[in-house]
Amino acid sequence: MNATLRAGVLGRHAIVDFTPERVHEKIGWVYEGAADAGKSPDDVTLSMNCWLVRVTPDTASATEFLDRMAGQFDLTGRDLDASPGVLVGTVDEICAKLEASRREYGFRHIQLDAGFHPKHLDSITPIVTTLAGT
Repeated sequence: MNATLRAGVLGRHAIVDFTPERVHEKIGWVYEGAADAGKSPDDVTLSMNCWLVRVTPDTASATEFLDRMAGQFDLTGRDLDASPGVLVGTVDEICAKLEASRREYGFRHIQLDAGFHPKHLDSITPIVTTLAGT
């Protein structure tokens, strides 16, 4: 699952295309295509591209970062954080969001380093360690 990048770059259009509502719509298309091909939803493995991943020391730092990033796209930090493709917060908060995304959307594979790469790739190690094999 990716945001639309028709313009060839990440911009507001891509962020708005990866809201929870749009992700549900896209998943519906996938399942509709699977059904048309005679497949069940269990035959489909959903993957998600997380374009913004940033581990922060606390929730306040996450909120500040989200507000700053969202301002570049004329959005609010809350709008940005609602996207399943955005993982900003403490390790525990990110793990909780990933688990919620698995339940809500059915994602089984996650790419954590797309778009705006984590400031330090090692910062996501605890996330991978916590969720590996779950």
